[in-house]
Amino acid sequence: MKLYLNQFDILNKKFKKGVKGYDSDEVDDFLDKVLRDYRNFDTVCEEYDKQIISLKRENETTKAEVRELNNELSIQKSKNIAAKNLSHDDSNIYLDPIDLLERCSKYEKRLYDLGVDPSKIK
Repeated sequence: MKLYLNQFDILNKKFKKGVKGYDSDEVDDFLDKVLRDYRNFDTVCEEYDKQIISLKRENETTKAEVRELNNELSIQKSKNIAAKNLSHDDSNIYLDPIDLLERCSKYEKRLYDLGVDPSKIK
């Protein structure tokens, strides 16, 4: 937004006096009101500028946190995929007891399908 006047222009403005000119006291009173408005406007603008700077910093911090969390999420997803792949590997040393029971059940079914009674195997 482009402003043509600032508070100092208004404060220091001098008018020529003419025979049929305006009442100088009335002009001064009006310009004093305009000057107060400009000062208030300047104060508000300065506060907004400070808020904008603060919000930009906060935004950058938040963006950095989001990037970091996305990286951590990617790492965790990779770990989960790797753990899932390891759990399907037959050479895995540790298996969850439920997984072991499921595998035993599958082997027993397969043995029955082949005609072998699993309870007779020693």
